[in-house]
Amino acid sequence: MSLTIKNYKKLESWSHHYKEFMIGDVIETETEYSFRVAYNAAPYTIKIFRQGTMTNEYEMVLRDGADIIQYGREWIVGRKLKSLELTALIFEALIVKFKPKAQTQMNNNINYFPF
Repeated sequence: MSLTIKNYKKLESWSHHYKEFMIGDVIETETEYSFRVAYNAAPYTIKIFRQGTMTNEYEMVLRDGADIIQYGREWIVGRKLKSLELTALIFEALIVKFKPKAQTQMNNNINYFPF
């Protein structure tokens, strides 16, 4: 079973009215759909693989903006990707569920000594 999202180009340059949530580029290849997403000024990449299971479920992964680190994955039923608003809500729920909770920062200017 191969996934086909008919109106995926309508998701390109979509943004939420009052949240800091935006879908930028949408790229379709033979094996996957790739969405560049910004949520609260943090870039992410969401990939939906087109090869599904016998129950029409497709793998969806959340990666960082550089497409290097994978934060999480879920299986989604293909019929849920028909509506623009529902697809955006699914993307937002995926980001909220799997985004990193804290980021470490290196600060070499800290002095722990009293003198």
